[in-house]
Amino acid sequence: MSLSMYTCSIPPLIRNLSNLAAILQKGADHAAAKGIDQSVFISARLAPDMFPLARQIQITSDVSKGCAARLCGIEAPVFEDTESSFDELQKRITNTLQFLEAVLPEQADGNEDKEIVLKAGEKEFKFSGLSYLQSFVLPNVMFHTAPALGWIRRLARNPPMPWRYKIAAHNIAACATLALLDTCNRHQACTTYAPLVLLI
Repeated sequence: MSLSMYTCSIPPLIRNLSNLAAILQKGADHAAAKGIDQSVFISARLAPDMFPLARQIQITSDVSKGCAARLCGIEAPVFEDTESSFDELQKRITNTLQFLEAVLPEQADGNEDKEIVLKAGEKEFKFSGLSYLQSFVLPNVMFHTAPALGWIRRLARNPPMPWRYKIAAHNIAACATLALLDTCNRHQACTTYAPLVLLI
């Protein structure tokens, strides 16, 4: 059976964003129930040198839609990165999902050898379609999605979560860890990986 670039990219990205939306909703519900200003969640950082929750979601959105655009040769929607509330972040996720759901299998399939070029400042990174998906897109979306559960549970002091949300979150975290290790092994050092994380 031949590799389907569509199956390997678009459905996993849709599933990841859907899980992210569900986890984000749990945080919004808890903030509303406890009377907590939602800006406390939106601007939260797990560590001083990490991006806040809002930026993590924006990057996840950008990498996801960028993947579909580059693999399929289509125009990605442009978002202004001004989201400052749960509703605005959910809208960002919804708009990204709508873009991904409109992609057809024939647009992505057969592009595993397509040259993908990303630029970061003066540096240029070249990938094949498959290596772009495996060593850039999936590691990045998992890496930036995984902190969402950490922020929500830390700030909400471990709010009750149905098992399905925990499984989704644990799968995200596990994939993020494996993806990061795989990428570091490929590039020999985390310092090489660092600029790739910020590319969109």
